[in-house]
Amino acid sequence: MMNLKTIAYLVIITIPIVYALVTIVYWNTHSNLYILTHIDPILFSKNVKYPTIVYVATYTLNPFNKSKILKIWEFGNLKIVKYIVDSVDEVKKLKSYLGVESIMSMYRHVLLPEPLDKIMSMYVEKKLFETIAIAVATGKDVKLEFHKITWKYIGRNVTVCVIDTGVDYLHPDLRHSIKALVSFRVFTEAGQPLLWVKGVNKTVLIHGKIINVSTLEGVWKFEQEVYLEVGEYPWMDTSSHGTHVIGIIAGSGVLSRGKVMGIAPGVEVVSIKVFNEKGYASIDSILDSLEWLYKIGIDYLNIDVCSFSWGVEMSSDGSDPISLAVSKLIKDKGVIIVVAMGNSYIFPYTINVPAVCHGCIAVGAYDPFSNSITLFSSSGPTPDGRIKPDFVADGVWVLSTIPVTVTSYYELLLRTYHLDDLLIYRGYAYMSGTSMATPIVAGFVAKIVEKYKILYGRKPTLEEVINELLHCTERINPFFKDIWSGWGYPREDWLR
Repeated sequence: MMNLKTIAYLVIITIPIVYALVTIVYWNTHSNLYILTHIDPILFSKNVKYPTIVYVATYTLNPFNKSKILKIWEFGNLKIVKYIVDSVDEVKKLKSYLGVESIMSMYRHVLLPEPLDKIMSMYVEKKLFETIAIAVATGKDVKLEFHKITWKYIGRNVTVCVIDTGVDYLHPDLRHSIKALVSFRVFTEAGQPLLWVKGVNKTVLIHGKIINVSTLEGVWKFEQEVYLEVGEYPWMDTSSHGTHVIGIIAGSGVLSRGKVMGIAPGVEVVSIKVFNEKGYASIDSILDSLEWLYKIGIDYLNIDVCSFSWGVEMSSDGSDPISLAVSKLIKDKGVIIVVAMGNSYIFPYTINVPAVCHGCIAVGAYDPFSNSITLFSSSGPTPDGRIKPDFVADGVWVLSTIPVTVTSYYELLLRTYHLDDLLIYRGYAYMSGTSMATPIVAGFVAKIVEKYKILYGRKPTLEEVINELLHCTERINPFFKDIWSGWGYPREDWLR
C-alpha cells in the first residue's frame, strides 16, 4: 500500500506531464484540422452560433454574396473579406471555391503575447519569480551585456515601425526618435487614422478641433483635449507595453545617464497605436493598420523594419488572413518584419499567428539569468513543418522605458501586486515575455540595414539580413536549428 505522501508526490509529478500531453494533442489536432481544411477549427465547434462573422482570405470575390460582405481589406491581389455565413456547410462551400485561401473566425482575439492582466500570472511562476531578486540586485541593463552590444552601428537613417499600445513620445529617452504617430484608436472626422508626422504640419479636423502642431508638446496638448471628449488618448501610451518595446529598440539612455539604452538608439520610430491599455485589439483594427502600412505607410514614411509584439493564439501554416497580410507586406513592399512567437508555453505547435507567416523573422524568449529557454516562450514547428523560432533573445526581466507623462496601467498593476521593485530609477521598469525579445532582434536588423545603406547604398534583402544574423548568432543547439531556440541568440560583437 502506498502512503499518502507517496500518492501526493505521484500526483504532483503526474499533473504537469498530463497537462503537457493534453496540450500537445490539442495543438497538434487543431494543426492537422487546419492543414486539411484551412478553416478555423472554432467554426466546427458546436459552441459557435450561426449566422456568424468570418474573415476570408481570397484572391477572388466571385463566390461572395455582396449583401453579406461587411468589409474588404486589400493587399495587392489578396483580399480579406469580413463576411456573414449562415452555417458550417456554407463555410465549407465557400472554402471549396478556387482562390479562397482560408477562413478565420471572429471569435479569435488579437492580443499582446502578455496582456497586462495575464502578465502577473506569469510573474508568479516559480522559476521566473526566483530571478526577480537577481535582476533587481544587479540593477543593470542585462540585454546590453547578454547580446554584447557595441555602438559601431546604431540604426542611423533607418525607420522602424511598431504596432502596439502607443508610446510616451515625451519620454526623454524616446522623443528624439519619433518620426510619426498613427492612431487606429481615434480617427479623423473623415474616418482616417489620426496621423502626426514630424516636420509635416497638416491641418486635420477631429471632434470639431483642428490639429496643426509642430512640436511634441503641442501634440500632447491636443491629445488631452481629445481625451476630455472621447475618453482615450490617440497616441499616448497608457499601458507601458508600447513604450517598453520602443525603448528596447530606440532608447537613448538620457534619463538614466546611459545606464539603460536601446539596441539601436539612432533609428527613427513610427508608432502605430492599435491596442488598448490592457493589451487587446480587434481583428478589424489590426487589418486596418496592416492595410494602411501596405497602401500608404511603408512608402510614405520609408519604413525599413517592423516589430510586432502581438499575435493570435491559433494553429496556422501561414495561410490565415492575418499572416497572409503580413507576408504581402514582406513580399510586395520589401520590409523586414520581426514577430513574437507568443507566450503559449514551450510545448510543440504553440507558435502564434502571425509568427507562422512566410518571410517573417519569428523570435522566442531566452532567460540569461538561468541560461535557458524560458518555459513561457511558444514553440514550433508550424503545422506545415517549418522550424520556428528563427532566433531567440533576452526575454526575462528586460529593462526599458515606461511612460513618465502618464501613470500607466502596468505601473498600477506592479504596485497592486507589490512588485514595486520592478520599477527601476524613474521612467524604467522590468518586463518579461517574447514581446521583449522581439524588439531586441528588430534592433539588430536595424543595425544590419544601416550597415548595408552605408557600405552598399541600398537596403538588404531578407536573405541578406538572415545571413548577417546567422553570422553573429551564438548557437544554443550546436547541431541544428530547433523548435525551442531556433538558430540561437545574436550578439553584436560578432556582427561583421
